[in-house]
Amino acid sequence: MPNKKFKELKEKLGGDVASIMKYKAELPYKIYFDDQGNITYFGNSDVTPEDTWLTHDFTQDQLDVLKKHGTRKYFIHKDKIIDNLYSVQPRTYELTKRVVLHLEEIDISNEESDINCELHKDKIKIYLGEKIKNNIGKSSISAKTLYFYLTAKKDPHWLFETIEVPTDQLLHDDFAFDIQLEDRKESLSLYTKKIFDSYTLKIL
Repeated sequence: MPNKKFKELKEKLGGDVASIMKYKAELPYKIYFDDQGNITYFGNSDVTPEDTWLTHDFTQDQLDVLKKHGTRKYFIHKDKIIDNLYSVQPRTYELTKRVVLHLEEIDISNEESDINCELHKDKIKIYLGEKIKNNIGKSSISAKTLYFYLTAKKDPHWLFETIEVPTDQLLHDDFAFDIQLEDRKESLSLYTKKIFDSYTLKIL
């Protein structure tokens, strides 16, 4: 059957392989999931869904998250109040006590600090303050990677996402991590193992 469909498509587009590839790349992406919210298929190939699979017309922003990060860390959430409303949400994981022991919550503040973090509806932005950026050298940062943990509010045990930030990138540019937060920003906390003097979190 797939060979037959490919042959039909090839004839439709005049046998041009480049046109076929372009056509297939521009096909809309689909998400199928089961009644537990597990993603059973994500892609733009011509697939025949199983009888138990569900689907929904997701926004392009939510599709882009899965394109960039894959499906392993995400599930489909069904709204308990609004009928037929689904969204792509990150899975939660439990951090071990050994990891949590070394973490500190980043306080919410509008003041500039050494490490500035911002929660937007569609991304997390992390950047150095201008003062420290102008006075710090690459050799003076011992850690090659900074780790940030997006968790449930005031509870570092329940992890939504681990964000790895290359320190050499921060010396030259801001770091942005794409994630769909939407209206959940106020219900989240950001933790890290602090190696700089000051950290602040802004919710935008």
